[in-house]
Amino acid sequence: MSLAGSHQGGVTGREGGPGETMFDRPVGLGVLRRLFTVASRAVGFPVNPPCLRHTYATLFCQQGIPDRVAMELLGHTSLQMPQRFSHVFDGEQWKAAAKLFLTDNGDDARVP
Repeated sequence: MSLAGSHQGGVTGREGGPGETMFDRPVGLGVLRRLFTVASRAVGFPVNPPCLRHTYATLFCQQGIPDRVAMELLGHTSLQMPQRFSHVFDGEQWKAAAKLFLTDNGDDARVP
């Protein structure tokens, strides 16, 4: 059975067929709204689907996932969209610059 199952219109109760779990039924819009409201209050800033998608894309960039892979996982059709998340992060410049100063044996060659 698919994630959405064969039901229409959202969760109608806790009853289900044999072996069916709550994850086999679609989640109603009201449940999703409540979920994002509770999450937003808990973290102190708005949490919504675009926020989660942006976070997902940003984490790809921070972890060095190639843009083409991120593009496919995010469902984008062009590389322009994942590259929007390729902005520079705090400390990222220093990490990149530090790589320039390492010797062949890995010692830091910068002058103090």
